Amino acid sequence: MKAIAHSVGGRVFLLVVLLGASIFIVSQLGKGIEIIGHNAPPTPDHGILQATPPDEVAIELTDAQVTELTEAYEHGFNNPEPDDPCKRLQLLPYKKLSAWRKQFRKRGFTVEKIKDMLANGRRVPFTHPEKGVTYTKIFDATGNWIVVDFVDCLIWQVAPYNFK
Repeated sequence: MKAIAHSVGGRVFLLVVLLGASIFIVSQLGKGIEIIGHNAPPTPDHGILQATPPDEVAIELTDAQVTELTEAYEHGFNNPEPDDPCKRLQLLPYKKLSAWRKQFRKRGFTVEKIKDMLANGRRVPFTHPEKGVTYTKIFDATGNWIVVDFVDCLIWQVAPYNFK
């Protein structure tokens, strides 16, 4: 390979090989993303309810955002999407409010962000790996996601794009 790289033709060859490998890797990564309208079965995502993401997504919540989060936890909030079966959604009450506050800060979420995802996000079915129950996973344009139970009208999970 080193000898090939010394000629101009060899350098072009290596560049083409590296470009082809990069395109292949990117295409393989894209296969894990489902597009609405396709009838692919939901794939279990064992990443739900697991490790905390890196600190670089952390944000500071304003007092108003903390108040809105508390209200969403205690009483729910209006769902901006009129076609959804739930007119109001609530944050999962089995998780303590303090845990929700910590996750919102560490994962860069606000109630407003959740509402925007509900109104504009890409939706895919999600089957809980332990319960076998199907929920809806909603993605924003940058890959952040939430898990919504439209039967019990609950938000189960908030996660940034790099959540593992």
